[in-house]
Amino acid sequence: MGPMVQGKFETLLEQYMVAVDHYLSTGEAVTMENFAEIEKMYQ
Repeated sequence: MGPMVQGKFETLLEQYMVAVDHYLSTGEAVTMENFAEIEKMYQ
């Protein structure tokens, strides 16, 4: 069960870092509504 939890935590951490980086770079607030579009720009 440890690896499964670790993978979920890693995904959440990556998403959080994308949101922080985007906000610091652009000043645009990251919300649940615009996160998918923002995440595509960072892949």
